[in-house]
Amino acid sequence: MDQSSRLLDAVHLATRKLASLDDLDVVLQEVLQICAEAVGATSGTIYIHEPSTRTLHFRYVIPKEVAEGIQMWEVADDFGVAGRVFQSGVLEISNFPRGGQKEHPEIRERTGIDVKSMITLPLQIADLPPVGVVQLVNKANGEFTEQDAMVLDTVSDVSTLAIMHSRLMEESAQVASLQGMGRAAHDLSNKAGALMTFLPQFEETMHNLRVSLT
Repeated sequence: MDQSSRLLDAVHLATRKLASLDDLDVVLQEVLQICAEAVGATSGTIYIHEPSTRTLHFRYVIPKEVAEGIQMWEVADDFGVAGRVFQSGVLEISNFPRGGQKEHPEIRERTGIDVKSMITLPLQIADLPPVGVVQLVNKANGEFTEQDAMVLDTVSDVSTLAIMHSRLMEESAQVASLQGMGRAAHDLSNKAGALMTFLPQFEETMHNLRVSLT
């Protein structure tokens, strides 16, 4: 398949799968799967950035069998290859044909995967900070190439838009919920105010009734 066909297929797949999704967790899983399929990666992870703690939070991994080893894993947003790509906003290809990656052995310990080739891409739209990072490992046939990078660069744009959209939808739902709570609190306040106004009259009526009965 030539480069233009691969690119079009990847973009069409990403657009079709992500266009109607609002749930952030589902979007993140689909983004990782789409990226892996687009370049023939056998495994990968997706991280989402948390600005308040300046960390990258692991969210999903493929294949699922290795997920247990990295549940709740987070790293500083300048740590390792993922941190470097997040900070620079520039996709990076790393090939280790002679025995696998040695830079961070904890990846091997956590996942059991020997990294022989890796491509790491920022999830971002031009002129905006990245929202996260996708790291794909071990291409099924050969090493990752600049053609793979071109495909992922475009897929990243579509994926980032989907992530931003799903976040906005979640935030809108939260705002609507808070607005509902606000309206309920306002109604309760009005009722409490009315009750406080009514209580002195009620007490006076009860006092007069007791007097009349004595």
